[in-house]
Amino acid sequence: MKSKIFLLSALAMLGFLGACDQDDEDSSNGNNSGTDTLPLEETRAAQANAETEFILADLDLITIDALTDAQVNFKQSAGLLNCATVSLDTTAIPPFCLVNFGPTNCQGPDGRFRRGRLRISFTGLYQNAGTVITVTPINYHVNDFAVSGQRVTTNQGVNANNNLSWDINSNLNYRHPSTGDTIFWNSQRNREFTQGAFTPTLNDNEWSITGTASALSTAGFNWSATITQPLLLKNACNWITEGVIDLQVGQLPLRTLDYGSGVCDNQATVSAGNRSRTIILR
Repeated sequence: MKSKIFLLSALAMLGFLGACDQDDEDSSNGNNSGTDTLPLEETRAAQANAETEFILADLDLITIDALTDAQVNFKQSAGLLNCATVSLDTTAIPPFCLVNFGPTNCQGPDGRFRRGRLRISFTGLYQNAGTVITVTPINYHVNDFAVSGQRVTTNQGVNANNNLSWDINSNLNYRHPSTGDTIFWNSQRNREFTQGAFTPTLNDNEWSITGTASALSTAGFNWSATITQPLLLKNACNWITEGVIDLQVGQLPLRTLDYGSGVCDNQATVSAGNRSRTIILR
């Protein structure tokens, strides 16, 4: 096995979801006959879900870099901390890193703007069974999304498929920089290292994500999300290449977010009954 496990940029490839503007006169009851375009306003939960995934992935990326800089034996640094100060406190129980981006936005090499701090505690190495890593944002912003709460990753060791896996529980909220809407997010997921763990290169790394989530929005739309077909993440691709998420948005008919069948592209499809809309992953 590789001596140091590489935590994939996970769902960073989700980024933000956009949708093509198309006029549509259909009602929102999902009972249309034929195949019609799903109205743009009915994709709000899918867009917000992807924004949340972008934020979760950002926390993972910074965690890897911070603990690499602090020499806590993570695989490698992606250089995202070029404008942050990282300090390590080994006297605390458990020890922790404090990542400080400062009070004003700083643009990282990935093009994202960050400010504020992240407190990252750890009980051991990422690849060790039983290790718990807790990320707590403190006045933290990424691309002006204000993020707070906690994200906890627990190494579950080798699973029945003989692959390393991690449970990741998130209890977070964030404020949208444009709309002012706040999303309250809770998720329970498992990440499995399905390919590439036993090779020296990073390009063949693949991960499978399963689990559920629920979210409340101050804009008045709430939803639950269940991954019904595992999300496939490839280190060689910037986007999720396959997988399906079912989104239950209030009393509306079930929405399905489908990432396709393995092609590396920036498109996904939101559908409800016979209606659908292609959205762009940015």
